[in-house]
Amino acid sequence: MEQFVTGLEELLTKLATAQDSDTIRQATSTLNTQFYVSANCIPAFVQIISRSPHHPVRQLAAVELRKRISKKWQEIPDEAQIEIRAQLLQIVLNEQHEIVRHSTARVISSIARIDVPENKWPELLGFLNQACASATAIHREVGTYCLYTLFEVIADFFMDHTAPLYDLFSKAIVDPESKRVRVTTVL
Repeated sequence: MEQFVTGLEELLTKLATAQDSDTIRQATSTLNTQFYVSANCIPAFVQIISRSPHHPVRQLAAVELRKRISKKWQEIPDEAQIEIRAQLLQIVLNEQHEIVRHSTARVISSIARIDVPENKWPELLGFLNQACASATAIHREVGTYCLYTLFEVIADFFMDHTAPLYDLFSKAIVDPESKRVRVTTVL
């Protein structure tokens, strides 16, 4: 698996730094034929997002991971899914670059679209409440952005949780430290 992750990361790095169309074409072809066809790309992308020193590579990995969730997520064993969900929640909180946080939040939403209706991710709502109520402004920003992306894909789920959400939004809309929290709440 480590060799798979290394190869995938090398190709994503080539794509993220490519200056010519031939390099992009070759890397894309290799990714499509050797990496994206395997469900192993899911945990590999998560590893790359969590450890690559280059934020453009982490962001590209998150974008590509989101695209693969609908096709490959069900092929991942349940134990690995649990681990991946937990890793993504930590990654989105700890990421320093906003674009990577936003791309990771969209990955979380893509997984939630599949797992929440089947009640496979009960920790998600608690995580969101905790993030939105955090003393750390960046965590509140993450929480409100995750909610925003979740409303795009599974708004029906939240209809059963309107009272806690109204309470959460009433606090977020007047966040004293973060304009992003206030703006995202309105979205």
